[in-house]
Order: sequence, then structure tokens, then C-alpha cells
Amino acid sequence: MVKARAFDPNSVMARDALDIARAVNNGKVSGRVKTRWAGSVERLARRGSAVPAVSYPPELPISLHCDSIVELIRANPVVIVAGETGSGKTTQLPKTCLAAGLGRRGMIGHTQPRRLAARTVAQRIAAELSTSLGNEVGYAVRFDDKWNENTLIKVMTDGLLLNEIRSDRDLNAYDAIIVDEAHERSLNVDFLLGYLKRLLERRSDLKVLITSATIDVDAFAHHFSDAPIVSVSGRGYPVETRYRPVSESLEETLQTCLAEIRVEKTTGPRDVLMFLPGERDILDWSRWINRQFRDQYEVLPLYARLPPREQKRIFEPGRRQRVVLATNIAETSLTVPNIGYVVDLGEARVSRYSFRSKLQRLPIEPISQASADQRQGRCGRIAPGVCYRLYEEADYNSRPLYTDPEIGRTNLAAVVLQMRAFRLGDVGTFPFMDPPDPRAVNDAVRLLHELQALDDDKLTEKGNMMARLPVDPRLARMVIEAHHCRSLAEVLIIVAALAVQDPRLRPLDRQAAADKAHERFVDEASDFLGFVNLWAWANAVREDATRSGYRRAMEQNFLSPNRMGEWRALHRQLLLACRDLGLRTNKKAADYASVHRALLAGSLSFIGLKTEKGNYAGPRNLTFRVFPGSVLASKRPKWLVAAEITETQQTYARCNAQVEARWIEQAAPHLIRRTYGEPGWHEKRGEVIARERAVVYGVPVVENRRVPYSRIDPAICRQLFIRHALVASSPQIDAPFLDRNRELVSEIMEVQAKGRRTDLLASDEAQCAFYEERLPLEAISIRSFEEWYRNVDSVQRDRLIMTRDDLLRIADFFPSEGEFPGQIDIDGIAVTVRYRFAPGTDDDGVSIEVPLGLLAKIQQDALDWLVPGFFEEKCVELIKALPKRRQKQLAPVPDRVATVFPSLIRVDRYRRGRLLLAFAQILRERFDIEIPVSEWNIDRLPPFLRMNVQVLDNKHGLIDQDRDVEALKSRLLVRLEQRMDDGLRAKFEMTGLTMFPDMGLPESMVLDESGEQLSVYPVLVDQKESVDFRLDSDQKQQQRSNRQGLCRLALLGERQSVRYIRKEIDKETLLLLQYATLGTRDQLVDEVLQNTAWVAYFQGSDIPRSREAFEERLKDRRGQLVETYFELIARVRAIVARRFDTAREVDDLSSKTFARARRDMQEQLLGLVPHNFLSTTPYDRLPDLIRYLDGLRYRIDHLQGKVGKDENNSEIIAGWQVRYERLTDLGGNEDALVRLRFLIEEYRIVLFSQIVGAREKVSEKRLEREFEPLEMEAGLR
Repeated sequence: MVKARAFDPNSVMARDALDIARAVNNGKVSGRVKTRWAGSVERLARRGSAVPAVSYPPELPISLHCDSIVELIRANPVVIVAGETGSGKTTQLPKTCLAAGLGRRGMIGHTQPRRLAARTVAQRIAAELSTSLGNEVGYAVRFDDKWNENTLIKVMTDGLLLNEIRSDRDLNAYDAIIVDEAHERSLNVDFLLGYLKRLLERRSDLKVLITSATIDVDAFAHHFSDAPIVSVSGRGYPVETRYRPVSESLEETLQTCLAEIRVEKTTGPRDVLMFLPGERDILDWSRWINRQFRDQYEVLPLYARLPPREQKRIFEPGRRQRVVLATNIAETSLTVPNIGYVVDLGEARVSRYSFRSKLQRLPIEPISQASADQRQGRCGRIAPGVCYRLYEEADYNSRPLYTDPEIGRTNLAAVVLQMRAFRLGDVGTFPFMDPPDPRAVNDAVRLLHELQALDDDKLTEKGNMMARLPVDPRLARMVIEAHHCRSLAEVLIIVAALAVQDPRLRPLDRQAAADKAHERFVDEASDFLGFVNLWAWANAVREDATRSGYRRAMEQNFLSPNRMGEWRALHRQLLLACRDLGLRTNKKAADYASVHRALLAGSLSFIGLKTEKGNYAGPRNLTFRVFPGSVLASKRPKWLVAAEITETQQTYARCNAQVEARWIEQAAPHLIRRTYGEPGWHEKRGEVIARERAVVYGVPVVENRRVPYSRIDPAICRQLFIRHALVASSPQIDAPFLDRNRELVSEIMEVQAKGRRTDLLASDEAQCAFYEERLPLEAISIRSFEEWYRNVDSVQRDRLIMTRDDLLRIADFFPSEGEFPGQIDIDGIAVTVRYRFAPGTDDDGVSIEVPLGLLAKIQQDALDWLVPGFFEEKCVELIKALPKRRQKQLAPVPDRVATVFPSLIRVDRYRRGRLLLAFAQILRERFDIEIPVSEWNIDRLPPFLRMNVQVLDNKHGLIDQDRDVEALKSRLLVRLEQRMDDGLRAKFEMTGLTMFPDMGLPESMVLDESGEQLSVYPVLVDQKESVDFRLDSDQKQQQRSNRQGLCRLALLGERQSVRYIRKEIDKETLLLLQYATLGTRDQLVDEVLQNTAWVAYFQGSDIPRSREAFEERLKDRRGQLVETYFELIARVRAIVARRFDTAREVDDLSSKTFARARRDMQEQLLGLVPHNFLSTTPYDRLPDLIRYLDGLRYRIDHLQGKVGKDENNSEIIAGWQVRYERLTDLGGNEDALVRLRFLIEEYRIVLFSQIVGAREKVSEKRLEREFEPLEMEAGLR
């Protein structure tokens, strides 16, 4: 057996040494171990023989130090190389490791911060060693690698090396690690440096080199226990620094710089490298340079998202002097050839995570001195160079020396999760060069709690699974949830897309075309599903096309083939990882909800609720907008979830989807904070409920949701159940005891209402106490009570029955049925009366219940009399509402009312006519006190002394109520019309009648429709050649419409006479000519015929209500039509002629002095003789029209010198005219309104042309007496 001391670890590969040594020490060298041992020795020998010859380019400054660096590597575990830009450190240090004997037992790992840099550095080293890329020298970046088991130097991204730690904790595949560009202090670099420090304690054979152009060497040396430092000078050519601070504008300054460069006579490199903050700046400045310098410069962009084909153009020779516009990707590692000038704006877009706002911010900030020096180092590598700094030198000197480490400006959730999952220790004790802010660590822990990776600060099963997925914790959480939502297939596509660079290209100069090409992938509600659509389309193309055809299809649709490959590769990685974790993809396509509920699990910090301003309110008082490129930018749904929220100039949510609040609630049970409003009884549900409010990070996902309160506070629920369901008598409870108790309570409450008292019925508290003594604790809702009630015996049930003694506190009031009737007769309709004592409510006092269909028959006059029990008190209050002097005349008021009350309550007077007139009359008779109607003030009465009208539907439900019945009618008229339209009209109405309707023409009808009574008013509607029989809901238009309809039916029955009259009218040539200023011939003919028929058949008599009466009327007066026509036409002839002459005289008043008078006269003429003046003027008042026209002509003749008086009189008439128009607008008694109209005309005669003579005496007082009662009745007073 081989002894342990015979084993030399240096004789085998580093990754095999530990296992072989353990087997040798334990004396268990099996055949498998021997085979591995022999293979390892052979592999080591093969690798040793494959080491290429090492040489160093003499032109590089570092070449002078390589031999000393080799010695330091052999003697020390860690060597720090501080090499200035252009020193050659990046390409030569791997070769020094080879010269030091490394790279045999394991690879020399060489990390770079960016994939592009890793590929180009590997190519350069392979070229210098004269080897093919992928053999002795290889590279590995995400989704792309070229290396094999014989590779000696492996260039990779630092993130990829960290990923290898999962499977190779001691990094046994390497015997040297070079960490390049350490000054960038990315999170990966800081974590790697900390890990390597610990690893060196376990692996004494491992060599570590830390290098960068600009480095805080003392900090690095101190971190690695005072490791030796090698300082290497940089470029072999001087670089002139020219400070050009911006004075007027950046454009002017830059134009000056580029103009200087253009005319400067130098030899060697002449291309310009200009550093800009971002892609948008590159587009803007490229356009500006092309516009300002036209064909003088070739402008090339350089940024991370630039397709590889475009990036390669940078390294190809150009025909003209170039300006390369680059982000800070060109600051380190990547060497842009032929650069002689650098233009540095001194700014960069820096990613900063705020653990306070939880936002990833991308502000543009001034760069550090180290970054400025790195930029300057990009020129002068092969010849003298010039660096233009577009800021002050003092500004440069005031800047921080180094860029803030990424660990201080990024979310640490991924670091914390990995360290917990792989037992790498606590973040607080991990040997970071600059330990992160404890607040940032706590923020990361909180995020992991949000993602349910941690619970009570311990790693959960979900967290363990998330750590094994090669994506950010948020994305990993989506994958885990997708398994439960059965949407893993779709979510894997989305997560892979979110983890790589977006494959959709938007070239700065072809954005519109790119957007058009990408439209086919758009989902109207979700940017996430756009990736799924793109994936499906790309798969279909891939299956049908060759490799080159697939690539062309991608490029034609503005898709990056490389990024599509990266997306596919990551998707494959995720798929394999899910299989290892036991997560299975769904075979059936997932619906929208399933996909987005999974996405929500990882994005609960990125939800948004639309505000009134159109922005979105996010977690923790965050306000943001939808990114303009999102499909939701114009739709703006109420709720959305985003893949990220970033802050640039504004705060934007990117990659968004519409979601529902309930999905958020389901995804965040561990984050929701619930509060409850005041609990209350819900009658329909039969239980106590409360309004729930649920918030996630301050965003309300539930507002005012009703939830049962029983699980929150059963005791409160029991109290409210007793009060509302038993004391208030819920109709949902079907129990004999409750019916009996309810009847008894109603009896006592009605007695209280009639007496306007509250002291008779036992209080609610006393009634609650009655039930609380008798009910079990579990009776907290109707359901729980009924379950108990069904299972108890009759003795316990009887204990719930109340007696009058339980409910009545005082028994001293016994009202009679006569004083407070339960039913009264209003205008022939028996209505139910209800009493209630509830001051301040709509139905306090006395209410009558009226079906909607009978509302039109209820008149206010009958309601004013109230009921006998309250009538005396109402009379007292009416007098108290009078002016003070009247009250004094009737003092003491109660005694005076008591004197007259028996007379008012008499059967022959009570509820007969208008109350105020009757009351005023009896006060005048008894006390000789005259009270004008205008002094009564009903509005000052307490509401309970005015009858309340409740309108009910056919199910006895309340539709509306009011103490003003006319206001009630106006509100409900439309509804009543609708009820009539729902079948009633079709049943009774008729059209095209030429004879009187069979059913007659009653003044009103009460119809029964579906068990409900409707009061309607039949009307005849004139249709010229026929008449329609219709039903109306009110009586306002009935009189006028019936007049026209009856006249038309009469004319249709006298066709021969009508034809004769028409011929006679056609002979009235002058009349027709003069009437043309008013209307048409047809209008005149119709007016004459209608009014001739009315005068001949109906004037002065009741209108016929039946067909028999109608035909009898026509028979009795047959032959009068033509005779009446000749009488009427003579009057028409005279009126129209007089009106014609008068109108001409009015028109002649052309002077501006008479303008107001002329306008007033024109309005009077229009009102006196309109085109239908025969219909608007009673037959017996037609002669008065001529007198009024004569008065008007007298006014014209005597206007000269009396303009002021005329205007005063016009204003007086205008006041009365306004009052008259208000009454006509409200409708009412047509005869009374006609009388008012002609009284105003008579008053005009009195004011303007008294000599013409008035028909009757009229004055201001007379008009006031006529107007007052009508205005009172109409509610205008």
C-alpha cells in the first residue's frame, strides 16, 4: 500500500489532490482512486508540455517588471499590481503566471468586468502566445465559451467565476486567479475578493493577483494582509490634458474642441473617443456632429447593447477620421484602436439602489478622479495624445478619488440569499473590503422576507430553491410560484427574457421601423406576454428556416441573434434547474391570470394603483409613470405590475401588465395589513359586518370590503344582533314570538306618534337586556340564532315573548279613532294614514299612502286640513306665523283658536275648499279681523303640521315622499309616463280616428294595471286628417287638446260644409295677403275651421262625453257651421287689417329715442295677434283685440315728448307680464289665466291710452287681488 508521505499533491491536478490525499491518509486507495490518480498525473504532464513559450512585448512598460512579478508570485499568495493605463498588465499578467509555473495543476483564471472585454482580451493573449483561441487560451462568458480541459488561461467574467463557486467551493479547477479592473469595485469583484481572502486560508497553493490601472493600493494591500505591491508606469507617450469648461453652451465648447482636433497637425493616431452618459446622448450628439461637420468625421457609436456586428466596426480601419461616441464601456479593458484624442464630459449614468425608496435609480453623476484618469488613458498608448476635459481643473481636483463600490449602491438581496443558501456566513461578518451599510443589509433581508425566501430570518424551502436558480431572487420567486399556478412554461420564457438583455433592437436612427416590426409580438394588456409571443414566433421561424435564414429573419425584424441565443441558453439553464428542483412545466397553455399571479409573487414592490392625476401610486408612497414604450402607456389600467421601477429624469415603471387587486391580495398574505371600520348590522346577510381595508406597503388593494365581524369580535356581534335583528325585528327571522313582540311595539309606537311623545315605549336598552338574559352566547347572527331556536323546547321559546308590562313604561294617553283616523278620504280616494314621531325625518307627523297611479288626483287643498287630532295645533301655529301686529290682534292665540275650532271642525266645513280662506273667513266673522291671503306663511309651520304624501309602488314600496304634492307630481311624472308606456297605452290608445271613440271621452279614468290603480286623463289629439285617442298622466293639456280634437271630429263629419268654407277663404285675397306677415294660408284655413267648429258646436255647452252625445250635438246644430263662419270671418278680417296697419306704424318708429317703446309694442303685437290668435282668444273677446290695437295706435300718436313716462309704464306692465308668465309655465285653471291676460291688456289701456276706454275698472290693487290667490295655489307665495 502507498503511504501518505509518498503522495505529493503537486504531482497531480489541484482538483484531484484533496480526494487522493484523503484516500491515501485513510489507507483506502481503491482501484477507482488509483485510476483517477494515474489520469491526473498524465493530465498534469500533458498540460506541462503544452505550455507555450512566454515572451513580453518590449514596448509595454510592464515588460520591465515581469521577472520581478514572477518572483513575487512564487513567494506570495497575493500580489497587487497597480498598473497605469497602457502598461499592458491585462494581457501580460496571465503570461507571468505561466512563467511562474502556474496553469499546470489548474487553470489561470482571469476575470473581466464585461463580456466584450473577456472575449477581446482572450483573443489578444492567444495571439501573443501564438495559440489558437479555445485551446491553451480560452474564454467563458454567459451563454458563450471557448475552452477545453487543456486550457491553461481562462478569461471570464467575474460573475461566471462566482457561479462556479456553487459547484467548486475551493476553486480547485484553478491554481491562480487574476482579478482585473478591481478599481471598478463591482458587487461581484467585492464578493470575489472577500471569498478569495477566506479561500486562501484553506488553499495555500492558490495564487491571487489583484490588478487595475487606477487602484487604492493601500486598501487592497491591507485587505490581503499587507500583500506586496508592484507599481507599473503607464503609457510610453505623454497625454496633454486640456481643460475646456463649458462657458455659453456645451455645443459651442464641443464644436471648438472638434474644430481644433480637425486642424491640428499631428502624426500618428487621430481618431477621437468621446465619453457620453447614455445611448440617447450618443444618438443626439451623433446627429449634431454629422450636421455640424458633415463629411469631415465618421461617427461610430459604442455601447453595451450595440449588436456585435456594429461593435466590430470599431476595430476595423476607417477611411476618414473617426469620432467614437461611447459610454463608460470604453473606460476599462476594451482598447479602441487609433485613438489620439479623448473628449471627456466628466459624467456617467450610475446605477444606485435606494434602500429607503426601494428604487433602482440611474442618475447622471460626475465621475471620480480614477474614472477620469482611466478615460484619459485611452489615448497616448501608441503615440502622444490629447484629453479634453469639458470641466474646470478645480472641479476635477474636488471630485472623489475613486468610484463608490457597487456594494454600497445596489440591492444586496442576491448576495444575502446566496450566502445563506450556501452557508458562506453572515453578510455582516463576511470579509468585504468595504462592509455594506447595515441598513442596506436589513433592506435585503426584508426583501427576502417579502419574497418568502426567509421566514423569521431563517431560510425557507422556497428560499433554498430560489438560491439554486441562476437568476435574481425576484425572478426566481416568479419561477417557484409559476409551478403552483401551472404557468411555468410561460413564466420561464418571461424570466429568461428579463434576466438577459432585451433581444429587441431599437437602432437610434431606425426606431420607428423597429417599433413597426415589433408590433406583431405585442399583447394589448401585458408587456410580459410580448416576450411569450416573440418566443413562439422565433421558434416557428427556427423550425422552418436554415441557420442563416433564421439569422436573417431576426435581423430583418430588428432582433439580435446573439441575444436571442443568450435568451434561449438561459431558458435552457432554467429549465434544467427546475427539473432538478422537481418543478414541472405545464403542457396546457396557461391563462392570463395564472401567468401574472406568478409574476406578482416576485414583483410586489412594483405594483401600482392609478391616481386621479393619471400617475400611479406605488408602495411606500412612491409615485411613478408608465414608461412611454409600454403597451399600457396609453391605456393606463387601474392596477398594474412592473418588472422594475427606475428613476432617471422621472420615475418610470418598465415592462408592465394589467392585474387585478384580488391577485395582489392572494400573492401577498404575509405583507397585507388589515384594518376594520366600525362594525354594523347587515340586514340582508343577517350578520354583523365591518368594512375591511387591506394595504400592501401602503397601497390599498382592498377598500371598504364587507367582511363578517364574527371572527374578529363575537361579543360585539351578539350585542348588535340582539339590537338589530330582535329589538328592531328583522323580517328574515320567522318566529312567532317576534311577530307578537313586533305587533305590541307597533301599537305602543303609534300611540306615541299620535301624542308626539317618546316616554311610553321601553327603551332599546331595556329590550336588549330582555333578550340578553334569555339567549345563549353563540347567538351572534340570524343563522346561529335559528340553529339554536330550532333545537330548544317550547318553554325556552315562550320566555322570549314580551308582555305589555315589559314594553309600556307609562299608561296615561288614549287617543280616539276620530281624532287620529287610520284612513281618510281625499278627493274621493280612500288613503291609509300613518303616524310617526321622529323630528327631523321626512315622514315625521302624519303621512298618507298613495299609489303612484292615483297621485295625479291628490290636490294640496285637501291635504292642508291635516287630521282632527293635529288640526287645532296647526291653527295655533298658523296664527303664530302671522306678522306681529296680527298676532297681537288675536292674542291669546290658543284661546282664540279654541273659540273658532268647533266651527272649523264641523262636517260641513272641515276639508271643504281651501283652509286658509276658510280660516280667514271665520276669523273675520268672529273677531272682525281681516287677514289677507298674502300674510299667511305656511313655510314657518313645523313640518309635522303639514301632511306628508308617500307614493308607493304596486308592492307597497316607497317611491318618493314630500309635503308639497305638486313638487312630488313634477318629479314622478316621467316615471308615471314610463309605467303607461309599458303596455297600458297599447291597450287603450287608438290612432287614425275619424269618428268619436266608442269608449267615450271621460274626464278621467282609474285603470287597474297588474294590481295597481292608475289615474289617467283621456285626450283627443288633432292629426289634421284624423284624431288620436291618448292617455295622459296629468290634466294640464287636456282642455286645449280635447277642444282641438273635438273640432276636428266635427269637421270630419261636415266635409261638404268644410269644402265650401275653404273655397270662401280662398276668395279673401286681401285677408290672405295681410295674414302672410303672420303665417301661411294653411295655418289661416285651419285656424278659421277649428274655431268655427268650436263656436258652432261646443261653445257655451259642456263637451260631449259619449258618441251618442257627440252625434246628437252635431245633429242639433247642423247648418250652423257656415253661418258661424261668416260671422267669424268678418271679425278676422277686421282684426287682421287693423293689426296690419298698426304694425306698419310701429315699424315707422325708427328714431333711437323710441327704440325701447318700439320693442315693447312689437312684443305686444306678437302677443295680441299671433298666427293662432283665434285659438288663444275667447270668441267673445275678439272685439277687444281691435280696441287694444286702437290703444296701441293712440300710444304711437302721443309718444312724442312722453318717452320717459312711456318707459315707466312699460316697466310696470313688464312686471305683471313676468308674474303672468310664471303662472302659465306652471299651468292651472285656463279660464283664470285668460282672465289675467286680458286684465293686463286692460291695464295697458289705462296706462297708455285711457281715452280709448277700458272694458272694466282695473288698477294695481285689482290686479294684486286677482293674482294673489292663483300664485298661492301655484306655490309661488
